[in-house]
Amino acid sequence: MTTERTPGALGSNDQLGVDLLGYSRRFRDAVLGRAPSERMCYVVSGPLCAAIVALGFGARLVKTKVARMEHIFIRLDDGRVLDATADQFAHFADVGPIYLGEPVKRLHGGWKAWRDGHSWLALIRGFERLQPDLDATHLGNMIRRLYETMPGEHQFSAAFGGRGLSATGRSAMPALLVRLS
Repeated sequence: MTTERTPGALGSNDQLGVDLLGYSRRFRDAVLGRAPSERMCYVVSGPLCAAIVALGFGARLVKTKVARMEHIFIRLDDGRVLDATADQFAHFADVGPIYLGEPVKRLHGGWKAWRDGHSWLALIRGFERLQPDLDATHLGNMIRRLYETMPGEHQFSAAFGGRGLSATGRSAMPALLVRLS
């Protein structure tokens, strides 16, 4: 059974009034469109983490290894994991497209903080001036358009119409985001 699991308060944060699982689902759908989530964990989780931090959640981007592949996901300050591309590893664990809950050892064990974890926050704060409520679908669409306009061939090219963030672009991303803020 591959269902989206949400322990506790069904993914909501009563203090902030945000349905975290629903917000994450809408954001992911807008960023990826019909593209598969395979090898897209940073593409989705980087800006999603910044968005939920801007909404008031305590969160950080972390990384681990799953089957010798680097996997990036969000670790919430309350100890839960928000994995917006969990379905790429559904053959390792019983997870749906997005996983929100206690860490799954096979997917989230041995995590380490990622050094560029908050590089998207400056850009998200800039988007917040245009879209004050940080609507998940609108923000996800803006992120998708940003990826579509960045030059370079890379592993995500097919998902973004043959264009997108190259290896050079990924390493330059923090500097670009600082300039845009």
